[in-house]
Amino acid sequence: MARAAHETNDGVQIGPFVVCTESTEMTEFAAALGLAPGVTPLTFPIRWLALPPVRAAMEDLIGPNPVHASQSFDFDAALSADRDYTLQVSLRRHEKPSPRLVVRGTVSEPDGRSIVRFETVLLPTVAIAKVSAASATEAGAGSLPDIGIGPIDQTQAARYAAAAHDDSRLHADPEFTRSLGLDGPIIHGMLMMGLFQRALSEWPVDSTVARLFVLFARPVPTGSRLVIGGRLVAPTKAKCAERQIVRLLLRTERNDVACIGEAMLVSRRPASP
Repeated sequence: MARAAHETNDGVQIGPFVVCTESTEMTEFAAALGLAPGVTPLTFPIRWLALPPVRAAMEDLIGPNPVHASQSFDFDAALSADRDYTLQVSLRRHEKPSPRLVVRGTVSEPDGRSIVRFETVLLPTVAIAKVSAASATEAGAGSLPDIGIGPIDQTQAARYAAAAHDDSRLHADPEFTRSLGLDGPIIHGMLMMGLFQRALSEWPVDSTVARLFVLFARPVPTGSRLVIGGRLVAPTKAKCAERQIVRLLLRTERNDVACIGEAMLVSRRPASP
């Protein structure tokens, strides 16, 4: 059972909660991202931010229908299906350089061993009018083959919304989004982040994802076609693991940058004698 939210010098603390990785829910989440059957979606923990106490705290601190600014996941181990874990969440609002809410969570085994740590940065809804980004040519060319995806239509967006428990009006309400200066509903940022996992599975990178970070650069209208590119960075070695960084770029067909990301991959190697 979760403890009630309480405020400390470090912000609002909520939890621990008992959360479950039900296999049917993981399958639906993976399918909404176009992942192969049986693949564990790396971004699955984001759906737990919809738990009523967490969602209520987020709305109190930043308002409803917030804009996703960035997201990171650090993986200490892999989530397994049909398992109970504990979730602890902290929330802290910052006013400078502009209002934003930083949400940090840790998913752990019942014995306290960390499985996944994540950080979510949210902005007030009105901030969406100020979002802009460079063109893909300014962001740099990639060394991995481009992967085309889409169009991401309203049916897929609705499927993802149901799987992720994300019912923000930004992704479903044409009148509301037009009132913000947009052309209509936009694709979920977390849906686009999940597509990076799909790309990593198709590229010739045979490693485990230890960290995944994304900066959401601009709103992308539902119905858009997307292109994912990547660039490998020289590997480094740490003890018995070889680490490699993949710089990630998701752009629209018009070459506008939608997301800029980075994945840290780890290849486990036998320890030297």
